[in-house]
Amino acid sequence: MQSQIAYSKILWDKTCNCPVKFATISNSEHFAISNDDGNFLIKLNNSAVDIQMLGYEPANVLLENQQNDTIFLTAKGFELDEIIIDKDEKYKIMIKTIATEYELDTHTEQFFLRSIIRKNKELYKIIDFSGIVEKKTLFDTNIKPMLKKNYIVQIENIRKAGIEGRNYAFGLNSFETFLTRIASIYFVPKFYKFSYKNTIDDNFSKIIVSAKDAKVTTTDGYYLVDNGNNTFNEVYLIDNNKNAEFISKRSVKYRNVFFEQKTNFKRNIKTNKYQINFSIVKLNVEVISDNKTDVFEVTQIYNAIPTESKLRLKNNIDISDDMFDINGKYDPVYWENHDILPLTKEMQEFINMVNSSSKKSDFKTKTNIK
Repeated sequence: MQSQIAYSKILWDKTCNCPVKFATISNSEHFAISNDDGNFLIKLNNSAVDIQMLGYEPANVLLENQQNDTIFLTAKGFELDEIIIDKDEKYKIMIKTIATEYELDTHTEQFFLRSIIRKNKELYKIIDFSGIVEKKTLFDTNIKPMLKKNYIVQIENIRKAGIEGRNYAFGLNSFETFLTRIASIYFVPKFYKFSYKNTIDDNFSKIIVSAKDAKVTTTDGYYLVDNGNNTFNEVYLIDNNKNAEFISKRSVKYRNVFFEQKTNFKRNIKTNKYQINFSIVKLNVEVISDNKTDVFEVTQIYNAIPTESKLRLKNNIDISDDMFDINGKYDPVYWENHDILPLTKEMQEFINMVNSSSKKSDFKTKTNIK
């Protein structure tokens, strides 16, 4: 039996001279995701991997041939000339492909989800999940409306560490809310205008979406469309609303001042239908309590791999609960053998701090497991 070799590399973008965060590194047997520093660690029998990241050209790499620690990714290039789409025709053609090209029937996927909360730039909560989710349909459409109970989530492993505030607790969304959020990709043409840019090789178009009236909506975004079949494989939404109104709840006021989401879709080779492959969600919330303002930054990273649809799953958590309140099995061997999202030095120090101050924390690292 061939022994596995551990490869530790850094993904880098030469253009911005910055790390490529949350890229997927995978082959038929293993996968990993680069962390905030662009670093990843993956154990392989065969060093051939595919590297994918939203907005970058995919790369096929033999890690054993990489003499340097750094692997450079190339951002997708687009023509500068921007063309207005007459009567939103390209957008309408793209949306029609949902009925035939995307998974609107029951399907399952193995997933890994990391959620991170920072309070005033400092780590506040971290939680990692691995499990399997069943979706009755991917999107809420006229053809196949999303059912009230659209998801079954079966958790396999959890690890978490966090700090609770004394005056108030800042929590996470639920699985139900999160899964619906990353599948919400529709811009109502009534409120938006569309334009597009082609890639230099003409293989893809970027449909750029912008609000007609900022008083109605402050959300903008784009679709990355395959010109060969008019399907979209990447959707981006951003809402930077620094003038959002505060909502009062008891003695606390809060408002969402920033939202960003990128979702990537990939064909399931067995069904030939698109499913969610990867998503990143970022949210900034301002909270005022006792005349003090705190800023919370939430980052959630979701990676999914299609599984056999015949799996019989059941909810072993309440999918309407705050994610951080969910308890479940922590298997140190599992996390030692699955370097899916490597921890940064900052995360390791935070986890060690939480573990040293509370025996109830179930988030362990390789350096503190006894």
